[in-house]
Amino acid sequence: MNFSDSLLIAAPVDAVWQRLMDDKALHGAIPGCRSLRKRKDGCLEAQIRVSLAWMKRDVKVAVRRDVKEAGKALVMIGTRGDAQTGALAVSLTPEGDGCRLGYTFSANLGGKAAVLGGALLGRTARRMVQETLLRLAQPTV
Repeated sequence: MNFSDSLLIAAPVDAVWQRLMDDKALHGAIPGCRSLRKRKDGCLEAQIRVSLAWMKRDVKVAVRRDVKEAGKALVMIGTRGDAQTGALAVSLTPEGDGCRLGYTFSANLGGKAAVLGGALLGRTARRMVQETLLRLAQPTV
């Protein structure tokens, strides 16, 4: 599963970057996030309630930020067990009084998640990524 898009954000690059790097802001931005805690290895562990059509399920995801260019680009890598991984690459570019937040999401799903069907998972992933980024980019989450 892969998709890319961009959002025009009415905030400067440095303000959006600070929120992307803030654990508390990330916790408040992820739809269904029940908890977010730092692990000993430096990763974050998120407990998220995911809703797929008729099904609701709590999942644990390890999240790691990999800064590519400070203040401009990072990749958030999420893993769930051995079979499921996802990467969200984010870039920030000044545009007018705000900034353009570009993103690319890719995921490798295995196990039970692969059985659910790509279309349903793809729509849900796209909605969750976009909602998370919009919430993160807003000054009041």
